[in-house]
Amino acid sequence: MSKRPKAAGFNLKSGDETNHLNNNEIEEVPCALCRSSNRTVLFTEQDMRYSHTPRNFFSLVGCEECGLRFLSPRPVESALLKFYPKEYISNRPSDPSATRHQSCVLDIVHWIRPPRRIRKMREKLKLVRRLVGPQSSILAIGPGGGDFLAYLKSQGFDVLGMDINPEVIERIQSEVGVPGVLDAEADERIPTQSKDLVVLWNAFEHIPDPNRLLMRISLWLRPGGGILFSVPNAAALERRLFFPHSSCEDIPRHLFSYSTRTLANLLQEHGFTNVRFKHNTLCSTSELQHLIEERYVGRSKSMIVKAFGVFIGLPMSWSIDRIFALFGRSHTIVASAEYSAMKNRGGVGSGPSSFGPSWKGRRSGPLSAKVL
Repeated sequence: MSKRPKAAGFNLKSGDETNHLNNNEIEEVPCALCRSSNRTVLFTEQDMRYSHTPRNFFSLVGCEECGLRFLSPRPVESALLKFYPKEYISNRPSDPSATRHQSCVLDIVHWIRPPRRIRKMREKLKLVRRLVGPQSSILAIGPGGGDFLAYLKSQGFDVLGMDINPEVIERIQSEVGVPGVLDAEADERIPTQSKDLVVLWNAFEHIPDPNRLLMRISLWLRPGGGILFSVPNAAALERRLFFPHSSCEDIPRHLFSYSTRTLANLLQEHGFTNVRFKHNTLCSTSELQHLIEERYVGRSKSMIVKAFGVFIGLPMSWSIDRIFALFGRSHTIVASAEYSAMKNRGGVGSGPSSFGPSWKGRRSGPLSAKVL
């Protein structure tokens, strides 16, 4: 049976009583990994990133059987787009409720960060090149603003973006010049065995049904093709040290919170082999960095505090996460896996693998290992 704290009601409302999802827009779901309904409520939160999205509370729960963390109850799939405002799609850090002064300061922060953003794209490109050869066909799910797709295209890769949101597809096609396909049309428009690699940067945790997605990906991949993605680390040390009373998840956009153990189980369940993990700080923004940017740099009225946040706080947060990565407890997990065509396709297209040697990352341990 589900356990929940006394104060954590599933349909709590606050703020504007008219701005909330109806009961038919909320669902409870079993564990996606073992299908168990036995769970423990870990945190109950509303959308803390934006003040103008529906004000319902949602619970992050932990499966008592396999350890997977997931959101339940959560918005039904048709209601999820209500939590993705335009500023999220365009990667704008500020909320419409923020003052002009706050937005200006955050603009300065993001003007200072381009060198780090360029390093992120180069690091991602390096990972891609370790897995597939030049001119490979790559599908990017959840492409965001499309910057990395454009970068891959400039490096000679055949790229395609896929998203559930029509605005995202329109943007990457019109502004970035990269072809895109809506999730609802992907099964018809993406040929079987046509992709060498599927990448999901900071997107896999947003997928409502990871089992269905992995089955679809296995159909799109060529023999020996693979998957490369990043997710927030459920075992990140910064969560326990700096945010003991917060889920550190972007609720309700993050529908799952994965550890290396639960990811390995999920991938191997769908015929993916050679599962490897790498703890990498360049593929995402840590909670500590986000806190410094939004609260101390964006909201503080003291220029001394702002300067401290920009020139000392942010570099310090990057260094801390790098140290945590040495112990496998960084903010972000980067995972790669090769699809075993022989196992799930009955030998169709068997032959030499086109999936290059994986990086020297952290291998997934035995499935009987302790849940992180």
